[in-house]
Amino acid sequence: MSELAEIITGEFTDAVEVKNPESLKRGIFLLLSSTLQKEEHKMQHDGLKESIAALNSNVQLIATRMEEGFKRVDERFEASDKRFESIQQQMNRRFDAVDKKFNRETTLMTIGFLAITTLITVYRFLG
Repeated sequence: MSELAEIITGEFTDAVEVKNPESLKRGIFLLLSSTLQKEEHKMQHDGLKESIAALNSNVQLIATRMEEGFKRVDERFEASDKRFESIQQQMNRRFDAVDKKFNRETTLMTIGFLAITTLITVYRFLG
C-alpha cells in the first residue's frame, strides 16, 4: 500500500501544482484506505456468499436425509401394521374356532338334556 501511495503521490505531484505535500499524502492515504476497505468488504461479501452456498447445500443434504429417515420410519410402521393385521386375523380365526366349538358343545348338551328329559318323562308315563 505504501508503494502504491508513493507512486500516486509522485504522479499527482508531477501532474498538479501541490501547495501542501502532506495534505496530498493524507488525501491519497484516505483514497487508498477507502479503496482497500471496499476490496476487503467485497472479499468478505464473497466469502459470505460462499458460506451461504455451503450452508444451503448442507441444509439440503440434511433435508434429504430427514426425508429418507421419514420414509424408512413409514416403511417400518407399514410393516408393523401388516404384522399386527396378520396377528389379528390369526386371533380372529382362533376365537371363531373356539366359538364354533362352544356352540357345538352347547348344542350337544342341549340335545343330551332333551333326551334325558324325554326318557324320564316316558319312564314316568309308562312306569
